[in-house]
Amino acid sequence: SDQFNDLSTIVDQKDYLGDGTKANWVSQGQPLEYNGNVLLTMAQGTVGTLLASTKYVWYGKINARFQTSAGQGVVT
Repeated sequence: SDQFNDLSTIVDQKDYLGDGTKANWVSQGQPLEYNGNVLLTMAQGTVGTLLASTKYVWYGKINARFQTSAGQGVVT
């Protein structure tokens, strides 16, 4: 289970060289940390934030919990 108390486990995709031991997550955009969670922002003039794992799972169970903002917005 990953807790996002800071963004140290997330590396920007332009800096990621394919070594999964250097980071757990790769981002494109502007992720932010907030109360132990990661916010996938959609800043003005951008297409949003992408977050991808650097790990693979052959078998198992993966859980994620998402919460949208209170106002109108884009979620895909």
